[in-house]
Amino acid sequence: MKILLFAAARQRVGGNSIELNIAVPTTVKVLRREIAERYPDLASLLASSRIAANQKFMDEEATLDGSEEIAIIPPVSGG
Repeated sequence: MKILLFAAARQRVGGNSIELNIAVPTTVKVLRREIAERYPDLASLLASSRIAANQKFMDEEATLDGSEEIAIIPPVSGG
């Protein structure tokens, strides 16, 4: 599963995306846990980040089948 990264997530990993092999279907909650385990640099950021699938924010119990465009959207600040 390809996961797009934005803002601070992109900076922490040093790239625009990560690849994750995970059994599907899965939930956003499980996906978040797997990302944290496999990419420790993202672990602390994930708690405050949103997960989007096909450009829609998903709740933790939403099911993913692996065909979605997944993105990690960290909180943003600015003025």
